[in-house]
Amino acid sequence: MSEPLKRPYQRHGDKESSAFFEEYLEKIYNWRDGVGLTEMIREMHSVVIEVDEQDRHAYLEELCLMTPYHFKKSYHNEHFIYSLLEVDENSPGYIIRSRKEKDRSKVMPMNMLSPVAMKKPYTKYVGEVYRVTDFEKAVELLGQAGVEFQDEGMVKNSRLQFIRTIPSQYTWNTVGYIHYPNGARQYYVEQFADHPEAGEFLERLRAIKAKQKDLGITGRVLPIDHLATRILQQDREHAMLEYIKLTSYHYWGSYDILDQNSSTNVTRNSYGWPESKSPARVFTASNTPYFLDHLVKLPSPTESFVINYGKRMHHIAYGVADNVKGQDFDNIDFAVDRLKENGVEFLLQVIGSKDEGLKQIFSRTSQLSYLITEYIQRYNGFQGFFTKKNVAFLTQAAGEDAALKKPRMGEGNLSD
Repeated sequence: MSEPLKRPYQRHGDKESSAFFEEYLEKIYNWRDGVGLTEMIREMHSVVIEVDEQDRHAYLEELCLMTPYHFKKSYHNEHFIYSLLEVDENSPGYIIRSRKEKDRSKVMPMNMLSPVAMKKPYTKYVGEVYRVTDFEKAVELLGQAGVEFQDEGMVKNSRLQFIRTIPSQYTWNTVGYIHYPNGARQYYVEQFADHPEAGEFLERLRAIKAKQKDLGITGRVLPIDHLATRILQQDREHAMLEYIKLTSYHYWGSYDILDQNSSTNVTRNSYGWPESKSPARVFTASNTPYFLDHLVKLPSPTESFVINYGKRMHHIAYGVADNVKGQDFDNIDFAVDRLKENGVEFLLQVIGSKDEGLKQIFSRTSQLSYLITEYIQRYNGFQGFFTKKNVAFLTQAAGEDAALKKPRMGEGNLSD
């Protein structure tokens, strides 16, 4: 049975959008609902991250320690080696890929435009994949609406259909669509040949998951809660409208973080599913563009990140289980302390409180994926994604972390 949609969507936040945004937001909703796409595009099925092959094993180990995800299997074709990780069938899976043919990379040209990203030209968050109930119809409708798809990687057979859009001009991320007619959950990489992993590597992964359990982290850290992309100020509204057009998500609201010259803009699934099933998609942008910093006289951590890393995913957040009755410590504090004891570095202390509804923390940027890991614990069913105070602290801390790794474009020889 199809879950009822939640429209009209409740609006949150204090940041006003333009008349253009409001007009076309409603037009996209009406078009999407009218042609049936809102009900056709379902939950987030998986996320895809590309890393350099020399970093793939280390990154899988990092994910196994810091997240609830388990390594399942590796596959390969003529272009990539793929590694699949899962929590369960009710949460998005991870596909970590490494390119074999460097000269065919679509990621590298984007990374070469940014002075920090160019240091790892084959490392980038690629995008999300959504399950659809009618693949042919969904692709036809999106194509009629001007959506362009990639030929590389497309799958069409009796067991599985998959396709991915070209990278967005506003986020440099893609959106994929997958359908498996027999109803049994599948991943597009499962059609490829097995890629055997060395026994000693598999043993390391098993040891890491066993250690995670011994530390008491297992069961406390939950699946993906939200994913946050950083984009340029002028792309904020376009990026959200585009994403809402491509998915069944809706605009939840925007908040101004004035002292960090930033705004946080949230889209959520339209079925009321928990974030563990279909995580929120967040877009962070500056309130004024980078070239006005000397007039605004405020920090600009968001746009600074985009200038140095390019438009890309900034962090992936994982939920943390709420406390059980009578528990005298917070799960997020416990998990973070255990991770610190095992070498994981964080940008600040856990911020927020039970009285405010949630606590959050950022890790340092991974040098394997260029992604920050966030942990977020909500109390007593708190429905929001942040408090403005928390976001201000997190944004400032992330900006200081990025500042350690710049230079800006133009400082030094880009051919170095």
